[in-house]
Amino acid sequence: MDWETFTIGFWHPFGDHGAHPDGRIETADEILQRKSLEIASTGGWTLWSFQYRRDLDELVKVLEQVNSGRVYALCSDSRSTVAPSGEVRRCRQYRPARTNEWQDIPNTISIPHPFGKREYACAFKIRQIIELSGQDQCPAIDIEWYSTRTKQWSTIFRTRNDPQRKGYPPRPEMLIRLSHDGVPLRPVRAVLELAPPFLATLRV
Repeated sequence: MDWETFTIGFWHPFGDHGAHPDGRIETADEILQRKSLEIASTGGWTLWSFQYRRDLDELVKVLEQVNSGRVYALCSDSRSTVAPSGEVRRCRQYRPARTNEWQDIPNTISIPHPFGKREYACAFKIRQIIELSGQDQCPAIDIEWYSTRTKQWSTIFRTRNDPQRKGYPPRPEMLIRLSHDGVPLRPVRAVLELAPPFLATLRV
């Protein structure tokens, strides 16, 4: 990974937390290998699911305003990440962000997702996976994140006792960008290079 090319992307908690197609828990290595095979089988892309959020269109709009050449999702190197709870069902269709058209997910892409009681999930559209090891997992860059609530970029993690404390993105899949006055980037296990329109909604 050439970190000089990083301008903007997403922070994605990652570990042994995916539901394997046969029902068992996948390791991080297995997830990365399976998704790499899917990219090869489709000729250049796959979908990587995460929990549902309603603001995908706004996030894509912010990405387009930045006009970055490349957009990434940074998968954390976290041993504390646990498997999300909820009934696992296989996603059958996806809707690219900022569109209303549902499309069938190719049979070569497997997305078992813990929906629980939700009807939808979300996904990154990715075209390349860059696995990291050693010193590459700890890039010496600072970041800040975008709040869809305040419509601002910030490094402030507000708490009841300290409303101005610098912290880290308060929720998964936060939009982050390079900032020379930000907070240090946490260790990264793998980098997902995204393909336009970057985000999508999933359903069974």
